[in-house]
Amino acid sequence: MQNSIPKSTARRGVAVVFTAVTVTLLIGFAALAIDVGHMYSVQAELQKTADASVLAGATQLHDYAEIIDIAQAYAKQNYPNSGTILAASDIEVGNWSQSSSTFAAGAIPSNAVRVLARRAEVNSNPVQMFFASILGISQANLGARAVALVGGARCAGIWGLEGITGSGDISTDSYRSDDGSYGGGNVYANGDLCSNQDIALEGDVSIWGDVMHGPGYGLSVSGKSYYISGDRRELCCQVQAPKFDIDEIMANNDNDSIGLTDRNRDPFEGNPWNLVVTGNDNLTLAPGTYYFNSVLIDGISTLTTTGLTKIYITGIAAFTGNGVANLTQVPENLQIFSTGPTLSLDGTAGFYGAVVAPTTDIILAGTGEYYGTILGRTVDADGTSTIHVDESLIADLFDIDSVTPIMVQ
Repeated sequence: MQNSIPKSTARRGVAVVFTAVTVTLLIGFAALAIDVGHMYSVQAELQKTADASVLAGATQLHDYAEIIDIAQAYAKQNYPNSGTILAASDIEVGNWSQSSSTFAAGAIPSNAVRVLARRAEVNSNPVQMFFASILGISQANLGARAVALVGGARCAGIWGLEGITGSGDISTDSYRSDDGSYGGGNVYANGDLCSNQDIALEGDVSIWGDVMHGPGYGLSVSGKSYYISGDRRELCCQVQAPKFDIDEIMANNDNDSIGLTDRNRDPFEGNPWNLVVTGNDNLTLAPGTYYFNSVLIDGISTLTTTGLTKIYITGIAAFTGNGVANLTQVPENLQIFSTGPTLSLDGTAGFYGAVVAPTTDIILAGTGEYYGTILGRTVDADGTSTIHVDESLIADLFDIDSVTPIMVQ
């Protein structure tokens, strides 16, 4: 007769096994609940740190070393007791495309900063688990990315207060004259077109910047090709032109210092102050402040400036021929203010300067290349216009911080 295990003993054995399995499952659920909750908390803190760091760092877009210092300092302030959160290699400068919502590290023009804040093995700072280590999971790698777009918060570049039109081709970008000449790493995407009313472009368009029109107005582009890297939307508020006292300039100026042209001609032809330089001639103005009733630079002629020069005009102005030669090639050193009806810039030489003419229709013709900024009642690009907005000039002349960063990712 075979011995049999009593049923009560068998049941106790099953209960022991069941209890062991249940306890293991309970521990697993505890690990899941506590450790997953912990990871969510860490992830949220990492995202806050990434957001704060990228916004702070992006204010120094033009100085990569400063970006790293400021971004890491903010990361440390937001996450003070957990080692390295933001490594220098996880801070990138590049280009953000608003149309595709993508970031290209190292791309030119630069207009954005991206950071990756992380708790991971790669920076010897992974998240340590509590109960999950019982299941063989002792740590986790977490990270949070953030991208800040520079200059997307406000429009600062080329203004046509009552409209911008273009039958010719137009391209824009930006640079900082404080950092040197245009080119290389000194090229950015803040070549904005700004208007309180409509913007209508018919030629080929390449805008490295924002295009913002007035509330209730719109943007139309009908050329063969166009590219706009930044925002295309309504302005939040009307663009305001800086004020200047032209009556004061009429009474106090440096006109008496103006001499003859290179060909020994009277540039006023006996009619002060109507400036005329024609016939393959040149007039050089010494640094100073000047007032003219009208200006005509024509016939392969040039108006040359050698230092900080401010020109105020109350009538029609036409800078044609070879236009204005700012020998310093620093846009801030040539500032043209107008209250006249029209002002034409259609010379073939590069124009370095600012045009501030809130009641004037500005015409860009020829094949001009412009370095600086332009503000008019309207702006009409009839020729092939390449405009490199000088962010340094914008900041100084209009008191506008064109590098205000905004979060885009």
